[in-house]
Amino acid sequence: MFWFRKHNDAEKEEDLLPASLQLHTIIQPPLGALRGKIVCRPMGSHPIKMEWSGPDGEVETNENFTEASNIGPGTYRIVATDATESRAEVTVDVESVLVDAAMIERYEVTHASTSSSRDGSVRAVGEGLENTQFLWTHGTVTVGPDLVDVPCGTYAAVPMGSEEGVQSSIHLCPPARVHVKADDT
Repeated sequence: MFWFRKHNDAEKEEDLLPASLQLHTIIQPPLGALRGKIVCRPMGSHPIKMEWSGPDGEVETNENFTEASNIGPGTYRIVATDATESRAEVTVDVESVLVDAAMIERYEVTHASTSSSRDGSVRAVGEGLENTQFLWTHGTVTVGPDLVDVPCGTYAAVPMGSEEGVQSSIHLCPPARVHVKADDT
């Protein structure tokens, strides 16, 4: 980085200013379609105005406009202007780490009507799950994310692949717990 002095006789470190606005970016690639992150640290004269755009238009950022979270693959553009009207721009191409991953984000549970009935169900919710075979923790194999007609218990799914082949799998949640339905009276 290059520095220049505010005055010819500047002797203190605070009298030194960055010669130009610079942007430093860190990319956390998404695992599938979302969950990626870009961190952009501007170096220049404050205040610094940051503008972001992405494949779908505007990008949601934190309150300081230095981070964009839960982003998917695509091209992102960051433009910054500092107090001295210096301008810097960076274009970031983000690619997914696991393109064909089956990602279980959570489970939706329908609780059983009694402790001995087999009318509960569990649905794995996430990305890339519709045409996937699952091995559930109690040994049942299903095609698709639904496990039906189950008694009370704890259930989790392991994606085994699809017609296209074996997929990578990611679990972002704990197992599902099927209980007896609460009495509405």
